[in-house]
Amino acid sequence: MSSTVKAMQNTNQPINKIEQIFNKEPNRRDACVVKMDGLKVDYSRHWLPQDELKAKQQKLDNSGIKDFLNSIWQGEHVNKSEDRPVYHLLYRTFDGINLSPEMKAVWNQIQTDFKRLSDLHEQIKSGSLKGASGKTIKNCVHVGIGGSTLGPVLMNDVFSAFQKSVLNIHFLANLDPIEWSLIERDLDLEETIFVVASKSFSTPETMENAKLAMSALNDIYGNDKGMSQIYAVTSSKVGAKDLSVPEENIFEIHEGINGRFSFWSPISMAMSLGYGPEMMKEFFEGGAVVDTYMKQAEDVSKTIPAITAILGDYYRNEEGILAHAVVPYATKYARLPECLQQLDMESNGKSFTNEGARATCATGPLIFGQYGTMAQHAFMQWLHQGTDPIPADFVAFKDFGVDFGTHKDQLLSHAIAQVEALAFGQENKQEVARHFDGNRPSSLFVFDKFSVQNLGVLLALYEYKVFIQGFMWGINSFDQFGVELGKTLSKELFDDIKSGAHSSPALKIIQD
Repeated sequence: MSSTVKAMQNTNQPINKIEQIFNKEPNRRDACVVKMDGLKVDYSRHWLPQDELKAKQQKLDNSGIKDFLNSIWQGEHVNKSEDRPVYHLLYRTFDGINLSPEMKAVWNQIQTDFKRLSDLHEQIKSGSLKGASGKTIKNCVHVGIGGSTLGPVLMNDVFSAFQKSVLNIHFLANLDPIEWSLIERDLDLEETIFVVASKSFSTPETMENAKLAMSALNDIYGNDKGMSQIYAVTSSKVGAKDLSVPEENIFEIHEGINGRFSFWSPISMAMSLGYGPEMMKEFFEGGAVVDTYMKQAEDVSKTIPAITAILGDYYRNEEGILAHAVVPYATKYARLPECLQQLDMESNGKSFTNEGARATCATGPLIFGQYGTMAQHAFMQWLHQGTDPIPADFVAFKDFGVDFGTHKDQLLSHAIAQVEALAFGQENKQEVARHFDGNRPSSLFVFDKFSVQNLGVLLALYEYKVFIQGFMWGINSFDQFGVELGKTLSKELFDDIKSGAHSSPALKIIQD
C-alpha cells in the first residue's frame, strides 16, 4: 500500500457542513431559492442552516436597513465624509415624480443630457458629425481609468453581442506609452473623437492622456481647431473649460455620482454614441427593475442583495474567510469580476466606521474571478482542492438568443456541475489526488436570458449588496480616500525622477 493511501486512511475526512445541512433540511433545494422576474438565485449550497439565516434576516430588518435605503432613495447625504448624496440611481429613474427639488433639478438635467447624447448618436449614424478637417467621425476613444472605464468596457462587451456600434470604440486608460502608440498607429485622428471621462477632471492618468490627445490634434490642425473633437464628462466644468474643452462639448455630472457607480451616467458617453438611446434605455431598465424590487420589498432581508450580503458577512466575520470569487458563464461578461472588484473593494475596503472609530469587525473581502469555462482552467483547481474554502458566485444564462451545436446547454451544465462539485465533492480513498472534500459554498444566479437589461439587473443587485454590507459594518460605502495617498507620493516621486535628483530612498532601485 502506498504511503499516500495510508495517509489518506489515517486522516479524518473533514466534515462536510453543506452535506449535513442538506440531510437535515430535505426541502433545502426548493426553500433556498429567491426569485425576481427572469432570475433565480440558488443559495442552498451554503453553510448556514435556514433557521440561522432567518435569525440573521430578522436582525437585519430590525436594524433600520429600510430606513437607510430610503435615505439613499430620498437624496439624503448618506456619504457623510464628503457630505454628498448618492445620485447615480437618478439615471435609471424614468419619471421625476416624488423627487425632492434638488433631485428633480438633477433629474431634469439628466433628461437634457439624454437628448444631447441621442442627437449626437444620430449625427454620427448619419455621417453628419465631422472632424475639424471635414472628415466623417468614425472612431471614439474613451479616455478614463478606474470607475470611469471599468463599467463602460463591460457595457461595450455586452452591448456588442446585440448590435454593431456605429463607432469604432477604443479605451485609453493607463500611462503605459504603448497604449497611446496603438491609438496613433491604428486610428485616423481626423476621424476620431475623444471622450475624457473624469469626475474630478484631475485624475493624473486621465489628464495626461487627454493632453496627449489634445497635443496630437493640435499637431494636425494647429490653433486649438481640433478641440472640437474633444468631449468631457465631469463634475468639474471649470476644469474642463480650463483645458479648452468647448463648453458645448461638456457633460456635467453631479458631485453625488461616485466614480464606481458612474457608468450609469454620461461617463458611458461612448456607449450612448456608439449604440444609441434604445440600448442605453434597456440597460437603465435593468437597474430600474432592481430599484423597484428593493423599494417594494416588505422585508429587505428576503431580497437577493440582502441574502447575499448576510452570507458574505457570515463568511467574513464568523468563518474568517478573506476572499470571494465571481464566475460568470458568458464570455462577454469577462470584465464583470474586475467591475465588481472595484465596486466592492473600493466601497467597503474600510477600517474606520462612520463615527471615526476603528472597525471592530472584518469589512470587505478580496473579490476575484474569471469567466467560465476559462476559470475552470485557471483557479478552479484551487477552489476545489485548495486548503482554503472560498465562497463563490456563479452566473449562468438559460438562453443566449443564439446557439451552435449544443454550446448553450453545455455551458449551463458546466456552471451547475461546478457548484455541485464544490458543495458535495467526491470521495476517493484509493487516490488522494482525485479526492474532493466538497464543502465549498457558492450561490448560483440563473437568468432566463442573456440581455442588456439583465446586465443592468446584475450590476444593480451587486450595488445593493454592497450598500447593505456597508450599513451592517457601520462604514461609508461611498468615499474612497484610500486611493489618494499613492497619488500624492507618485507626484512627489515623479518630480524627483524628472529633475534627475533621485533623492528619495524609494528611487534607489532605478539608480545606475
